[in-house]
Amino acid sequence: MALVTIVKGRREGHESIKRLISDGLREVRVKHPVTEDDWFRASSIGTMCPREEVLCARHSIIREEGIDGLVGITFAMGHAVHWMLQTRVLPVSCTLIGQWRCTFCGETYGSRATRMVPRPEACIRCGAVAGDVPRVNGRPDLDVNGNAFLYAEEWCGDADHRVGGEPDGQYLEGDYREDYTDDDLVLLELKSCNERNFAELKKAPDFTHVIQAHTYMWLSGYRRAKIIYINKNGYGPAIMHEHDISYDEETIVRVQDALQEIRAGIDGGDLPKRTVCAVRKCPRAKRCRAADVCFGGGDA
Repeated sequence: MALVTIVKGRREGHESIKRLISDGLREVRVKHPVTEDDWFRASSIGTMCPREEVLCARHSIIREEGIDGLVGITFAMGHAVHWMLQTRVLPVSCTLIGQWRCTFCGETYGSRATRMVPRPEACIRCGAVAGDVPRVNGRPDLDVNGNAFLYAEEWCGDADHRVGGEPDGQYLEGDYREDYTDDDLVLLELKSCNERNFAELKKAPDFTHVIQAHTYMWLSGYRRAKIIYINKNGYGPAIMHEHDISYDEETIVRVQDALQEIRAGIDGGDLPKRTVCAVRKCPRAKRCRAADVCFGGGDA
């Protein structure tokens, strides 16, 4: 049978995987008004508008965001880059330390609460190994499971401000040593982007990413961070660029003040000032569900 006939037959007789992928990545994200007991995610602090949060809470405004298949696959590619770096790339050089989970038996190694470790070479419980299955005379060892370990992003938070999240990772400069301290660790934030944004991010990191990195430094106790940008449209070493971020106490104080301002506003205190959108025609204001109240009614 000719190749063109085979391909044509597949096209007519099989359901489109492209459509199934697109359908599977569609979603509607619903954000309910913040209550006094809710915790904020550290990753959202940089993009948060305190005034919007308080107005949505006072007026019971539910925000919805539709994600279509095309946008969804872009997000999924970003998650794939994270997985690749955390699970396949950085562990090879023992750069990344943290908690690791064996995918075959569930055994875990290391933790933030005890002592974070580099990726183990093999699982002491089931014998699975890191990386590809070893070969003997060119043949795979069928008695051994390979690619065993996944990096586990561990949660850290602050109960007083009710904010927390999972940093992308941390590494220890130099060779690993068990007596490391928080001062020896560098926080890692991994970000993927397109070629156009990458050109700008090489000049300076995104402000919201700097806020996120600072929030994680505050929550984790670290005082240094790196933001790594990966150009999904690029090729070779030039697709990556890193920025070193030093801990700035003033930045943390502003983050804490914003969180306290939201809590106070929800509890009946003063409405936060309008600091994100200057006028109703701002691009963000056009998408904001609380904009009508913010710019022209109610308790605004």
